[in-house]
Amino acid sequence: KTFSPKTRKMGIALGKTGISVENGLSPAYETILTRANGIEIRIYPKFYVAEFATENVKSAKNERLDSAFMTLAKYYGVIGKPMNEKEQSLSMTAPVIMEKTTLKIDMTAPVITRVMDSSNSDIGMSFILPNSFNNFADIPKPKDQRIKIKEIPRMVAICYTWYGRVTDGGVSKLKEFVEMALKDELLKKLVEEDALKNNWRLAGYHPPFTLPAYQKQEVHILPEIGVDEVQKMIDVSTSQSAD
Repeated sequence: KTFSPKTRKMGIALGKTGISVENGLSPAYETILTRANGIEIRIYPKFYVAEFATENVKSAKNERLDSAFMTLAKYYGVIGKPMNEKEQSLSMTAPVIMEKTTLKIDMTAPVITRVMDSSNSDIGMSFILPNSFNNFADIPKPKDQRIKIKEIPRMVAICYTWYGRVTDGGVSKLKEFVEMALKDELLKKLVEEDALKNNWRLAGYHPPFTLPAYQKQEVHILPEIGVDEVQKMIDVSTSQSAD
């Protein structure tokens, strides 16, 4: 069924973006543990992102974030002709990821994230590329050289979801998340007590004009241990609970 632009915009305002794991526009993660407070431990598969670092824009923080979003949207072809070498329109995906600028390492190496704070530190904004792209060769090259295509390796993420607008760069939600995790015998082994010492990222699923009550947001903490080790910790914790 085809909807008019006005009807579609109204749907997005109410949180209906049409983006899902099923249509390949959001990573197909696996949830391996869910706590009563809603915290989840997930395994994310390898995926690719187009990243723009706000250090490339010399202006106020909010203006830099707006510029990053617009630049990435133009690469996708959401605004005008696609600004990539193939002039190929790309479907919008979710979530949009924000984190402090990553270290300058080879694109095929694991991306090492750094913590954000509530100051005007440089932040990288990333659009996840559709799941149909399986390697670098298939991904259209950006015409704007400030956009970097990166591979995000398979990883564990401890995730906390809420609905509403993001304030203070998500730091208050991160602290709330860590406070809850530290009360859990398993989770406290995977997070740093000092919230800002964790490797973390902010994931947003809706555009700013979506009504706040329908804006899905997440904080992801990325523990510095592998998938297999986390799974073993969960198995031991489950076994002890059964005893």
